[in-house]
Amino acid sequence: MALAIGVVLIPPDALRDFSISLNELAWKNGKGIRHLNMQENLPHISLALGSIDEKDLSAVQDLIGQAARSTGSILVSVDKFKYQREKKESSLCIQNSPELQRLHEFLVTGLKPLFIRPVQEMFLEPVSEHALSVVERYADDYAFENYWPHITLQCCEAEAERFPEKQRCKELAVFHLGSGCTCKKKLLSIALS
Repeated sequence: MALAIGVVLIPPDALRDFSISLNELAWKNGKGIRHLNMQENLPHISLALGSIDEKDLSAVQDLIGQAARSTGSILVSVDKFKYQREKKESSLCIQNSPELQRLHEFLVTGLKPLFIRPVQEMFLEPVSEHALSVVERYADDYAFENYWPHITLQCCEAEAERFPEKQRCKELAVFHLGSGCTCKKKLLSIALS
């Protein structure tokens, strides 16, 4: 069996709760796309996306363990909203830092040899051709100098007067992906100290 996976940073509580509250407000205003929640659509900061053979999950676990030992917790802050008109979707832009960029590059470099071509059956639910393409092309089109750390809010429009203060992400996780490259099922997790 093969899996479409996302290796992600779990945001600190304040940023996670802020993201969920913006999503809930968008739903109240008729602008929601997918519900963010703590069960099966967790707000997250993607570090790498791809599809792997399930037998390679232990290699992924080893890699995130190495990353956790060499990185430690990552300080993150939101610097702005971004609205993508073509996708009709808002995101919280996370200010990139040398530590975050290094972690991203370490993970993509280590995972890329394991990646295989994604197909629908690798996801936990049906996905669009765009989502398939993102997972397939992530290492080539969205990584390294093209890396854009963000939290997708799963809504059309979002606004707030203030963003949460800088805080540390203390968990690195691997999720089985669902529709829209959402984090549906946690497969692995490791604390960042």
